[in-house]
Amino acid sequence: MLKEKLTEIARSAERATLAAAIERRESLRRLIVANIAAQDTAFDQMVNAKSVIEKAKGAIETAEAAAATNLANRLMGATGEPPLSVRDAKLALQDAEDELESVQAARKVLEEQERIAQSDLEWTERSVTEKAKDVIRSAEAVAGLIADFETVQRHFVEKKAAVEWLVRNGVVPNEFKSRLSIASNEQQKLSDAPAWVAALEALKVNPDAQLPK
Repeated sequence: MLKEKLTEIARSAERATLAAAIERRESLRRLIVANIAAQDTAFDQMVNAKSVIEKAKGAIETAEAAAATNLANRLMGATGEPPLSVRDAKLALQDAEDELESVQAARKVLEEQERIAQSDLEWTERSVTEKAKDVIRSAEAVAGLIADFETVQRHFVEKKAAVEWLVRNGVVPNEFKSRLSIASNEQQKLSDAPAWVAALEALKVNPDAQLPK
């Protein structure tokens, strides 16, 4: 508990906002998992209700035949236990059809809820990414990195102008010509900084993830 409190106190406003976005995302993920499970249960209940309906229809036919036979026997003076009434069999069918209709309606509600939750999740995923970028954007390490880059860039521009003058005027020593060509090719192959790419992905999961120094 103390560790959690210290973590919350140490979080910047940007990290706290990111943490809330991550919690919202995880809550939506849990909701969607539960919703899909409920849809599966509803589907099973629909299958069962359809089976009950088919049996109820058969029971009506059986009851109608039994009722006709029973009436014929009574007209002949026979006695005995009355069979299942046709009315009761039809009521059982109606109950089964009502059950199926209710479950179908419930499943449609669940499907619509999932659609809304999936849409919210997509928006929240984008929000988490933007909040993670806000954390990086506000970090002192980023400000320091850019300041260092600006300093290096100024020196580079100055030296680049001097080296280009040497090249244009053909006064570059032979042993440096191939090295200058290689340096130019390597500069063209520069890609995303892997440490910062990894930091952004880590922040999407953990709002307290460390940034490159």
